[in-house]
Amino acid sequence: MPFTDTIKPGGQTGAGAANLIMANLIMAIVVAITCLAAAAASATTPDHAEPAPPGDAAFFTERVLPILRERCFDCHSHEGEINGGLALDVASGWQQGGKTGPAIVPGKPEESLLIAAVRHTKPDYEMPPDGDRLPAAEIATLVEWVGRVRPTRGRPPPPMPGKSSTPSGSDGGASSR
Repeated sequence: MPFTDTIKPGGQTGAGAANLIMANLIMAIVVAITCLAAAAASATTPDHAEPAPPGDAAFFTERVLPILRERCFDCHSHEGEINGGLALDVASGWQQGGKTGPAIVPGKPEESLLIAAVRHTKPDYEMPPDGDRLPAAEIATLVEWVGRVRPTRGRPPPPMPGKSSTPSGSDGGASSR
């Protein structure tokens, strides 16, 4: 029996049934393409960040983490205090930030509050607050690190090396905001 002689529910036969099937097929394809396009567009909008490729993990561990430990963790970690709601000892902390918002803007050091604070370019956010500035080499390392952080979507932020993303009994400082 040829395709054009099939019987469709509702009594349609022949070419009318074939046209209806073709119209439904085209509609399904249009819906699928629209859904795929919407998913692709939303995938480019960051709502979390993670460190860039594995070579950058070594950069973070060897160069950035020692600066954060020595200069920041006394006031911004779960082992010390969490001033301003900012915890820098977990990735979710520097991504969510504290009371003033995210500490970093992934891939954009010039827009990141952390960089403005260590450069002392915003009087209300000078870090460290005691007037001592970080050496230029340490600031350059932090700038490079923030520039290497890559935005991602739909995934929680990864933990820093040796940490879970939220220490037990804590939300990474998010509730302090």
